Amino acid sequence: LGPSFSSGATAVDRITLDKVPMVMERSAPLCMKNLYNTLTDKHHLKHDARMQFGLFLKGIGVTLEDALALWREEMMKGGKTAEQFDKQYAYSIRHNYGMEGKRTDYSPYSCGKIINMTPVGDQVHGCPYRHWNVNHLQSALSSMRLGSAVVNDVIEKVKGQHYQVACLKVFEATHKGETVDALNHPNQFFKQSIQYWDAKAGEQAAASGTATKPISAAATAKPEADGDPMQVA
Repeated sequence: LGPSFSSGATAVDRITLDKVPMVMERSAPLCMKNLYNTLTDKHHLKHDARMQFGLFLKGIGVTLEDALALWREEMMKGGKTAEQFDKQYAYSIRHNYGMEGKRTDYSPYSCGKIINMTPVGDQVHGCPYRHWNVNHLQSALSSMRLGSAVVNDVIEKVKGQHYQVACLKVFEATHKGETVDALNHPNQFFKQSIQYWDAKAGEQAAASGTATKPISAAATAKPEADGDPMQVA
């Protein structure tokens, strides 16, 4: 089944709130980048999207305290009061971190689980390569400054229902010189991206004779358990 990317393991550097905008822009796969951008634009995500994105954040090393702060800030920008947030949303976040209910250490969703989701209407969770129409996907890929040849290659993979291969193509196009055998998890995409950019920073530091600090160290794997606490729209 591969690693589950649970955040219960140790990490040298967690992803702190001040790093979230940068790493989401540079190292998140399109599915998670879309959820983050929707959250910061509309200041709300529906339940399934909150689950998908919230467990991803947990998996990259965002602490429970920082996760609560991030969601509270965005929800309050959308008109929720702190009291409403605490009553309607905080429990499910703590639940995902194993601090409520059965105290299960829930894991981020894999590509397989995300691809098999069924978003409807204005829901934004799921896999862009599986659930977006071609025009929407082409626009998103072009905004990432990918060349037309890469975009066309990705679209061909999507038409052939090779959604994870399409995502892999985007990874390789945005991480020059990096090759990946397979991508099976959004947190795998993130982990390998962070390692890539840390290596690049190290090379630049070595060339200039300065020290550099890694963005984060990836957590080790733990057995999977997909979370699904009480739902609030």
